[in-house]
Amino acid sequence: MVNRVHVIDMDVRRRARVSRELNGFSVHTEIYEDVREFLEVAPSTGLILAANSSDPAEHHLAEIIRELGIHLPVVGYAEEPSTEEVVEAMIAGAAGFLRWPFGNRELVAMLNRISKEGEQRLRRERILAQARARVATLSPREREVLTALIAGQSNKQIAQMLNISPRTVEIHRSNMMTKLRARSVAEAVKTGLYAGLDDDSNAQHLGEAA
Repeated sequence: MVNRVHVIDMDVRRRARVSRELNGFSVHTEIYEDVREFLEVAPSTGLILAANSSDPAEHHLAEIIRELGIHLPVVGYAEEPSTEEVVEAMIAGAAGFLRWPFGNRELVAMLNRISKEGEQRLRRERILAQARARVATLSPREREVLTALIAGQSNKQIAQMLNISPRTVEIHRSNMMTKLRARSVAEAVKTGLYAGLDDDSNAQHLGEAA
């Protein structure tokens, strides 16, 4: 479960009650009157639980998300939220929306879901970072060979494109796979895709078409 929640709510009594409810689940809570106060602290971990308001003088959840840049997951809440405000928040990037007062089951389910999604996101980020680091060890020619493989080209086609012999392509491909720690071409291609080389492949196709 999420163990730190940042509550943004201009209603003093409500944010105090939200904090008490979260503390009841052993969740550390930080409270803020508005998004500006939150930005002054600029925490880098946790979940943001932000009240949505129909009052023009207060921040709407969509505005809060845009100001924060969605560095942390944001869940909105409101009394009797309309379909329109929920949809607007979700389109802006909210991770969820709760009705206030919270139901214990709904609140715990939300915290558990976002915690699980956060773990999955971190795991994916580690995989992508590892792929980028491995691709960074390739020579320019090895990177060209990998990009061509991602584009679905054969050794013969790669040799013609790079104006080298098929045997030289094989050597570059072998070295490339060793550096990527890939046991097959499929694994090498997957690493290249994780590192974003499919963008290079698309650019290459556009260049050939031109």
